[in-house]
Amino acid sequence: MVNHPPTDITSLDDDQALDAIGGLIDLGSDLGNPATIEEALTLVEHLRARGLRSDREALLWYFTANAWSSLRFMRTAANRSVWEWEQPEFREEVIALRQALHGEGFLRLNTVRRCQIPTNLGNLFSTVGRFIGAVEHYDRALAEDARFGMALGNKALCLTGYARALYDPGHRQVFAGMASGLVEQAVSRPLESEAARTGFIQLAEDLRRVTNGHACSEPEHLHSYSLGEGEEATFRSWALRERLFLNPLNDLGPFEIAANDILHLPRMTVDFEIGTGFHGFYNQLKQEFASARWLLFEGLQRKERHLVDRDLVLLDTLDGTAFGLSLEKLKLALRSAYSLLDKSAVFLATYFGLKVEAEKINFRTVWYQKRHPKSGLWPLLVDRENWPLRGLFWLAKDLHEADPEYHAAIHPEAQETATLRNHLEHRYVKVLEKSSLWTPGPLPDEAPPDPFALRIERAALEAKALRMVKTARAALVYLSLAVHAEERAKRPPDAHLVARGELTRLE
Repeated sequence: MVNHPPTDITSLDDDQALDAIGGLIDLGSDLGNPATIEEALTLVEHLRARGLRSDREALLWYFTANAWSSLRFMRTAANRSVWEWEQPEFREEVIALRQALHGEGFLRLNTVRRCQIPTNLGNLFSTVGRFIGAVEHYDRALAEDARFGMALGNKALCLTGYARALYDPGHRQVFAGMASGLVEQAVSRPLESEAARTGFIQLAEDLRRVTNGHACSEPEHLHSYSLGEGEEATFRSWALRERLFLNPLNDLGPFEIAANDILHLPRMTVDFEIGTGFHGFYNQLKQEFASARWLLFEGLQRKERHLVDRDLVLLDTLDGTAFGLSLEKLKLALRSAYSLLDKSAVFLATYFGLKVEAEKINFRTVWYQKRHPKSGLWPLLVDRENWPLRGLFWLAKDLHEADPEYHAAIHPEAQETATLRNHLEHRYVKVLEKSSLWTPGPLPDEAPPDPFALRIERAALEAKALRMVKTARAALVYLSLAVHAEERAKRPPDAHLVARGELTRLE
């Protein structure tokens, strides 16, 4: 007989209530009973209303995510396609895991929890097609404990899916080799369930066949390439570390072989009047991205006064505002990267023949009929089995839209970034730093009101510019691979490649 956890937490202290809620979620999952999970979510809200210590708050968000994950699996098993794009449980789970990960209580959790939370977020990102973000989360878990088996095994699973999405057979084999090395480590470590162990053992066997038994966690030949000298080497090393090259191999690590923007579109079947338009458009997107990346590099690395700043007479507004070319480069990088998302939306709308006026297209709304969630996804996108394309869709959910029908964006900083971009485009941003180029001294506690300006510290601007350039890079990777998937589905594989097994071994 199963002991049922208490469903009334009124008389329980915080730790007892957490245990009861965790037990109720586990019970509902084991029984496959959605009502029990929903009951647990009600208790979650009651407990959160108490006001918890930060580490307990983080743990409660982790339990909340587990509850939504269980509901997602149950509802999918009951009557829903695994390829259904718009699943509300996805969104709730992402929000809960991000609250757990980014809250101040995360660092107060034990090591296992600090590994489980980013691992689960990686799993969710991998499921929805955001495999680049998934790898980042697995790496965060492994930074906490390099031997954490669930992160190793699930990263291997994600890299295997990434390999299937690639068009370059050489890249596929590198991904498969590294995935094989990771899953071999995973099966030698403690895992959370026998089901996970069974799945990882099967993945290890599959990968051994694909790689002919050559598992390699970090192939030496990926390092044997020159990055140039001087400033070029400095730039390329930085871009590799930040994973900013349009090259899938850069997602495996800072390997010198990945220090180029090799990603491109496939041969495409298009209407005659389109011609090479899509390829020309993607070329321009890549060029703009490369330019934004360079501006970001210079804005981060070169903070000294530039010659264009000399003899530029600016009035002291007595509020600690800093000026200089390096700050303008950061702003330009962020603006350019953000614009690449909306341009990608124009590409998608044209490619799929979505009936949206070009001047009204943006990355957040292009997916919906009448540009609105309540009108539903475009029919051709519902349940579409294109993993990178679904990744683009879920990446778009990290952007903020003022329309309340979109609900809150699932990225905690989305509204701040949208406000920052709006001020950069239409007003202006006051950058504050400890030692300003024009107004030395400490930041003022208060400043005169300014109806046109948004105040932000330099460190925050740098972080947001870097994050936006990384977001643009992910979007361009997903866009390329989504088009490859669509074009591959239009025609049979080339016979000579099938004969050599290059397109089929990881299908």
